[in-house]
Amino acid sequence: HHLSPNTNTTSSGLTMSLGMSSGVVNKNLELGRAQFKGPTCNRAARVSGLAKGGALLMMEHEFLEWKQGFEEATGGAVGYRVLFEQQKLKGVAGTPNIVWIDTDATTKKRIAFKAKNPDLTR
Repeated sequence: HHLSPNTNTTSSGLTMSLGMSSGVVNKNLELGRAQFKGPTCNRAARVSGLAKGGALLMMEHEFLEWKQGFEEATGGAVGYRVLFEQQKLKGVAGTPNIVWIDTDATTKKRIAFKAKNPDLTR
């Protein structure tokens, strides 16, 4: 259960927390099932381990690399803030900052963009 932001009532629903990374992945097919491996998958898994309560997290340098594409896809600025500074992650070089991406605001912008541009969002 969580508190709805627009009311003082409690609602229940599925909450997903995600960690995201960008880069090349290795795909292996074993017994008809794909397994993805490599440094990109490791980074995403480590960042995902920090995500709680519906958060979408990403390493700051990767987010900034993709920020323009996110903004083009959503039709406006994407809100974010540094959640963890200089985070040490197992199997990951360096100590990157981890950012929280405001998915609520982004989702609202995407819905509004789709409503205004139905031919561009099929």
